[in-house]
Amino acid sequence: SADDKQFSLQAAVNQNSGRKAWRRSWSQFQKLPGSPIVYSLSDDVLEKFSGRLLEDDAVVPAGMVTGENNRYVRFWWEVTGAQWQSYMKGGEAVPWFGNNLFVVDASVDGFKRMSSSPTFRAAGREYYGQPGLTYSAVSTTITARLFEPGALWDCGGPMIIPNIKEDIYWLLGAVNSAFASRVLHKLNPTINIKTNDVKRLPSVPESHDRARLGQ
Repeated sequence: SADDKQFSLQAAVNQNSGRKAWRRSWSQFQKLPGSPIVYSLSDDVLEKFSGRLLEDDAVVPAGMVTGENNRYVRFWWEVTGAQWQSYMKGGEAVPWFGNNLFVVDASVDGFKRMSSSPTFRAAGREYYGQPGLTYSAVSTTITARLFEPGALWDCGGPMIIPNIKEDIYWLLGAVNSAFASRVLHKLNPTINIKTNDVKRLPSVPESHDRARLGQ
């Protein structure tokens, strides 16, 4: 009822409602890239944003838009030929490895045909063929997985490409952690996981044993 809402609001203002009330200074939000008002993060978590972020250890390029998936994208069992390369399109929230269902015509002629579409976009093209991780951009939780060398990726399955190739396994462990999912949900409480939000996740400090995360 209206009276109940008014009572709850007054109790929160008076700090008599336990965890329903948070008090933050603006300087604490400024520790987060972009200064989002994420008031329910603990002081310990907010402090981690002052250190190393994921974008310090990897690039997170957006994915390709073919402009016409029905024409250029197939299931891997439908076609043969060297021009067809693995194409990561997101899909079910599967961690570690999987969702390798699609291929795209990555030949020179294929790209020429795709580029004729007004909606074609080859985002992140300079990173094509590099090892990395992919995740589903539409999901309630981030679940990263390894992808095949030489694969391309769709805007629905953005990439995380480590600056150092050997870092791929501890990055996989860090991104699939419960901590990463909780923080991402606070930064963007929707079912769309944005590349800019992934970039600003706190990373593992260099002083820690990063290799253990990849075991």
